[in-house]
Amino acid sequence: MEAMTVRPRPAATAIIIAAVFGAAAAAAGGGMVGVDGTQFVVEGGRTIYFSGFNAYWLMMMASDPARRAAVVAAFAQASSRGLNLARTWAFSDGGDQPLQSSPGVYDEAMFQGLDFVIAEARRHGIYLLLCLTNNFDDFGGKRQYVRWAADAGHNLTAGDDFFTSSVVKSYYKNHVKAVVTRVNTRVDGGRHLVTAGLEGFYGDGEHESKELNPWGIYYGTNYVATHRAAGVDFATIHLYPDVWLWGSTADEQAAFFRNWTRSHVHATAAFLGKPLLVTEYGKFLWKGGGANKTQRNYFLDVVLDAIYASASRGGPLVGGAFWQLLLDDDVVAGMDDLRDGYEIILAEDSRAASIIGEHSEQLASLNGQDAEALRRRRRPASSHRKTRLGSGGDSDALRLPRTLLIRFISLSRSISSFIQDNFRRISRESDAAEPSTNLNPSPPWRATVAPGDGMVAVDGTQFVVDCGRTIFFSGFNAYWLMMMAADPALRGAVATAFQQASAHGLNLARTWAFSDGGDQPLQSSPGVYNETMFQGLDFVIAEARRHGIYLLLCLTNNFDNFGGKRQYVRWARDAGHNLTAEDDFFTNTVVKSYFKNHVKTVLTRVNTLTGVAYKDDPTIFAWELMNEPRCYADPTGAMVQAWVEEMAPYVKRVDGRHLVTPGLEGFYGDGEHESKELNPWGIYYGTNYVATHRAAGVDFATIHLYPDVWLWGSTADEQATFFRNWTLSHIDATAAYLGMPLLVTEYGKFLWKEVGTNKAQRNYFLDLVLDAIYASASRGGPLVGGAFWQLLLDGDIVAGMDNLRDGYEIILAEDSRAASIIGEHSEQLAALNGQDADVLCRRASSHRKTRLGNSLSCGGGDTLELLLRMVLACFVSLSRSISSFIVQNFILL
Repeated sequence: MEAMTVRPRPAATAIIIAAVFGAAAAAAGGGMVGVDGTQFVVEGGRTIYFSGFNAYWLMMMASDPARRAAVVAAFAQASSRGLNLARTWAFSDGGDQPLQSSPGVYDEAMFQGLDFVIAEARRHGIYLLLCLTNNFDDFGGKRQYVRWAADAGHNLTAGDDFFTSSVVKSYYKNHVKAVVTRVNTRVDGGRHLVTAGLEGFYGDGEHESKELNPWGIYYGTNYVATHRAAGVDFATIHLYPDVWLWGSTADEQAAFFRNWTRSHVHATAAFLGKPLLVTEYGKFLWKGGGANKTQRNYFLDVVLDAIYASASRGGPLVGGAFWQLLLDDDVVAGMDDLRDGYEIILAEDSRAASIIGEHSEQLASLNGQDAEALRRRRRPASSHRKTRLGSGGDSDALRLPRTLLIRFISLSRSISSFIQDNFRRISRESDAAEPSTNLNPSPPWRATVAPGDGMVAVDGTQFVVDCGRTIFFSGFNAYWLMMMAADPALRGAVATAFQQASAHGLNLARTWAFSDGGDQPLQSSPGVYNETMFQGLDFVIAEARRHGIYLLLCLTNNFDNFGGKRQYVRWARDAGHNLTAEDDFFTNTVVKSYFKNHVKTVLTRVNTLTGVAYKDDPTIFAWELMNEPRCYADPTGAMVQAWVEEMAPYVKRVDGRHLVTPGLEGFYGDGEHESKELNPWGIYYGTNYVATHRAAGVDFATIHLYPDVWLWGSTADEQATFFRNWTLSHIDATAAYLGMPLLVTEYGKFLWKEVGTNKAQRNYFLDLVLDAIYASASRGGPLVGGAFWQLLLDGDIVAGMDNLRDGYEIILAEDSRAASIIGEHSEQLAALNGQDADVLCRRASSHRKTRLGNSLSCGGGDTLELLLRMVLACFVSLSRSISSFIVQNFILL
């Protein structure tokens, strides 16, 4: 990263040259860091992982004895957060504050500053990664070396003569010798590690993946080839997606991050067999562009999670160092002059400090493992991935075509991405600009803008109130509200839950409006209702209204909890009807009549506390037909489809003012526009995402998100890949084929104590989901809100709450980090509320930068455009399927 100056541009060139990995030996275990395969090791083979920071200014600050306290404070703060690596400059070439004022002439005061830095690092148990010069002009760098040679009479004209001129190279070698022989007076005899200092840009050589570079251009380096050079011990990459892809969207930057890290992890493991560090990563706080600390801290979480995911299973990515650590200017004068937009001041950003500290603890727990054992356990497929081809392992037969397979995947993904970015989306933009050519107009039965009565309605892909003003939903699940409120002595818990939710900006609660049979029924038998329980639901609705929170009320369950479809079938069987399976719920006339009666009873209920019928109450946002409908009796989805096509219009006949959704999790089926290969493990669940949401009477779409449970036994990387594919696919499908809003009505991550999942990882997942929601909502996309599973209260305050814990619970009062993430997201969405939905829809695709010009979206005729889109869609689907099959069944075995 360029120090002191920031020049926003699509890409940066590489920071150069050799860096010395110096161990603070006495404090850190008494030995040099070495390399054993893809692991860093100390003490005869015990692993060490690095949670680090950049502070290029350490030597400059320490050269003034009066300011050395700043260096001490920096190391003290870093050490207190578990950081064990600092990357800093061991150069300052010419200029006002030089280490080397001219070739071979050194400033002793500056050198003593570097001495002090090393001594303090040793004292605090922090290793140093020392960089020996700069690609950029800051603090001299290669241009200063060339200028010295030109001033000495050598005919040099360009900064890149640094790499070829024998004179300049002799200057640089002298600097290397001067630094590494300081004190011990001899060239470093192979005891320290060396790296090239690359950012990770690929070139044109063998095993390079140049198409992954920012904008796909060259930067004059070869990641694989250069790191294979003799004397290079480990690999490095940098991560600045926002600057490298200047002008791109958050989604595009996230896609780049994922491709960049995964590609380098794979290339390092396959072709280098060395450790890999992310020696710089950061996100600029563009005040003008709206980036804030929340987004920056989310980026921190994403990077650190990728590092831990690799390190924890013996992968080559084993550490990183953020750019950059600074101190508070009120404590250390002059620090504000070093701010560059990337700075992290631990004392003033508790969230960033917490993220960094927790990551450091995670890596520290891995330190000291046996590197050889790690390597042996890294490859078995069964420990990370569920396969469908048996235990093929890493056989010689598969090794041979692996390069060809990787290249095919890379090519097909690149072509698919190119097509999507430059054809499909341009076509969508054309559709948005010319409604008459839209291939998927909104059906005439869809709910339209409300007449200002406070009811939530739909306008295209937006939820609206008050004649067209948008509303976005930051919500929670609390299925237990009615049950708790049925006991007047426990109603305080419901009031407290709504109060806490409102205080954190939450404006949507999803809860049950059913309890079929069992010990605490709302409906004890068909048509027989428990008035006490119904008054509990009355209280829930009244409290939600009082706190300004909308309700999404679910009418029955796919599962056995609180009765659900099995209870309905049992009632019919007990009445003498010949039913044999719970999925008869979807087809049996008697059972369907029971359910319709329940719908009518709930919707026409008059609230005993407010006097308002449920069907007339704007506090109720929408009705959900069923929680997570699935049907294994008919994997094609036709059975659920027919049921929704019957029940959604029935709800509309009883209540024509509220919205309706089926309650799907998002699983695809086998119909048109379905993407079944994206389902967990690629199997059917008896639903069709696109087709069912197109049913008459359905107003908006829903998905759920539980990658850890749906892909049980998979790795963090695989779950993150699933998350991204799942959300992007549903956003695209909803925009292209449904033209309605989309909500993530359940998402969560289980706190598996047995496998080490903790709140830090859960909160990272929260960040990931909420960032995806905001990215869509902020630019007019269809994903406009969500509701986490589940909100609970402290069991010490509300008796019985601990019985409701299921591993997904979030208790805002005891998890300040989760509360902060949720609250900040609520504020972001609240800032979008009240915009004009029509304007949002018109600008929905204007966020995307294309490189094919306007000609592609103009002319050509509707028939030709439709044919082109069909062919392109088929190619994209085919290449994705083949790539996915190869990755799952060959490369990652």
